[in-house]
Amino acid sequence: MKKILMLAVMLIVSISAFSQSYRGDMVMSNKVDTHDSISTFSLKKSSRLFVSAELMFGEMPGVRLSATYGCQLNNKFFLGGGTGYCMAVDWYSDHYSIPVFADLRVDFLEKKISPFMELRAGVDIAIEGANGFYGNFSFGCRLKRFSLSAGVESMKGQDYDFPYYYVGRRERVYYGNFDESADPYSFRAFNFVTRCSFEF
Repeated sequence: MKKILMLAVMLIVSISAFSQSYRGDMVMSNKVDTHDSISTFSLKKSSRLFVSAELMFGEMPGVRLSATYGCQLNNKFFLGGGTGYCMAVDWYSDHYSIPVFADLRVDFLEKKISPFMELRAGVDIAIEGANGFYGNFSFGCRLKRFSLSAGVESMKGQDYDFPYYYVGRRERVYYGNFDESADPYSFRAFNFVTRCSFEF
């Protein structure tokens, strides 16, 4: 009887120890799986590259292609720089330029789908047209590597290649000559911009 009782106690202890060990393994496994699933949504990595295509509507309508490369500072803040190629039209002439800018991007959520804010500031180097400040402020949504945003921007445009020097008027017709020595008339143009980007 004592032997049977001892065997029963040993069996219960063994089963209890095995169940405790199995439960601990399950908890550790769940923790690892949870950690892995969280890290899937994490943006913590050394660098990010965005390639974007933009449509501009407003005082200087056109299109722009750009690339931005930089460092992901933490799960929310990205800081980098970029450049691109812009084709637009101001009041009377074509505008071709190369924007060079700093880029700050803030992801609001640490998930695969997250709203974000983006701020660009730099200079628009004109191939044809007027040089000047380039700035853009937009809001959008990121879905894994694809993002879509909309915002406003500011550029510098000019109304024509050479200002017209008026010397007379007759029957509502202006007479005069182009004054190539004068500075072109320039203005601050504002556009509404939609941008789609893909991250590599």
